[in-house]
Amino acid sequence: MNEIAEIADTDAKAVAQMKVKDLIERVAGSVEHNKKDVRTIVEATLVELGKAMEAGESLNLPPFGRVRIANQKADATGQLLTLKLRRGGEKKPAKNAGKEALAGAGEAS
Repeated sequence: MNEIAEIADTDAKAVAQMKVKDLIERVAGSVEHNKKDVRTIVEATLVELGKAMEAGESLNLPPFGRVRIANQKADATGQLLTLKLRRGGEKKPAKNAGKEALAGAGEAS
């Protein structure tokens, strides 16, 4: 079973937290590969995502969503990034979704 750490914040609300170990277990289970191979891929992916964010790139990773840096500053402990995540909702219908074509696909216009 997946381990999810419960962390209590100052308002006494519990927040579930996924760790790298949990992510590796979930991915290994969903693709039916061993954890050793999946660990290498997941860790390499996380390194590349970190490099991209450090370089100021925004990420567009469906179905996860779009991530961009909203604010960043550096202090003695390292670099602090404030990220905005935009998850995909229902897709809007296309502009011409309700309109009917005047000519068929094989007809000349």
